[in-house]
Amino acid sequence: MVCIWATNVLRKHLVDGYTINEKRLKAQQNKINELQEAMRLLGNIALLEDVSDEAKGIMSDMSSIGQVNLPTTLENRNAGAKR
Repeated sequence: MVCIWATNVLRKHLVDGYTINEKRLKAQQNKINELQEAMRLLGNIALLEDVSDEAKGIMSDMSSIGQVNLPTTLENRNAGAKR
């Protein structure tokens, strides 16, 4: 049975030209989601009245930078790998 599984995995790799580690991609997606949430929270802090203008500017900038070029879903990562 192991030989059949290995043959199928090898065949898929040869036909597709790559192998995707789904477990690693899901873990990476979790990290991306956490980073996006942190950036969203930073943006919210910048809206508070008790925060200095300098701190608001810094947090707003950090929030904007965090939103640039972050893949939002595992499907986007998979689509990029299949090109």
